This record gives sequence, structure tokens and C-alpha cells, in this order.
Amino acid sequence: EIPPLQFTNQDNDFAGVHIELIDDDFQTDEDGDWVQVAFSLISRPADDASVIIPLTLQGNEDEMVLLETEIIIQNTNWDNPLSNIVTLTGVDDLLLDGDQPVRLITGDPQSVDLIYDALSASAVADIDLVNLDNEIPGIVLGGEVEPIGSTSSGTVTANYQLTKPLNETGETAIVKI
Repeated sequence: EIPPLQFTNQDNDFAGVHIELIDDDFQTDEDGDWVQVAFSLISRPADDASVIIPLTLQGNEDEMVLLETEIIIQNTNWDNPLSNIVTLTGVDDLLLDGDQPVRLITGDPQSVDLIYDALSASAVADIDLVNLDNEIPGIVLGGEVEPIGSTSSGTVTANYQLTKPLNETGETAIVKI
């Protein structure tokens, strides 16, 4: 008879965070379009631990909304990125400022799992995003206007006059465009 043998399985999995953009979309826009970022872990944290990753925006922070200040990856969803999603939404700033870059900054992971807790912020990727501008260059005339003539000499010039007064004095204005 052979006596029972005891074995120990040495865990050789390493800690790490995988980040992916849903639909590989790096752009929001000022019409309210959004991007979704999914997080998962490379290995399961020990002892049912979860991993918390702080999140902030850097650069033109007023161009996007990020409601979450952190993502908590639960032990039961460590390898399920669709359970660990944050959404960033583009904001209309009413400025003709062109497309604006925004960076999603991932902070220092925190966990009671010592291997994941030992990760630094530099071990988790940051993501560069862009909020597309929706303003169109031009001049908007308010009130009631009528054309009063135009000339052309290589560039287009048009003259408009307000047909109703702008103020109590009854003054109107002529605007050259």
C-alpha cells in the first residue's frame, strides 16, 4: 500500500489590470455621445478581496462627465469586464474650441490582497480620449433682420439691418458680414 501524498499548488498568477474601450471608441462629442471603459483583472484576488481603482479626468475636464470617482472590481467579477464599466459623456461647452483631448487617469489600486495592493498607479494604463466639438464657425444674428445690399470683391460681404429697434431709444444697427 502506498501512503497518501500531500501536494501544494503554488500560485504563479501575477496581478494586473486589463482596460478596454467598448467598441474601440475613443471619442465623445458635445452632442452627448459617450464612451465606455471596461476593467478586468489578470488574476483572481486572494481571499475574496476586491480591487478599488481611483478614477479622475485630466486636461480639459469640463469637456466630459465622469460620475464615478473609482471602479470597484468585485472578486466574483474579476474576469468579467462587462460587469466593471464606467461611462464618460461629452459635454457641450458652447465654445468654438475645436476637438479637445481629455485623459482618464487611473490611480493607485487598493485591495486587501497584498499582491494587488502592491500595484502602483503606473501599473494601470491611463486612456487618452477626445471630445469632438459641435460648434460651427459663423455669426448668428438675433431679432428680425433684412439684407440691405451686398458687394463682392474676392470675398463675400453682406450688409444686414435690424428691422426692429434693439433698445428703448429706437436705434437699429447695420451689421457687415
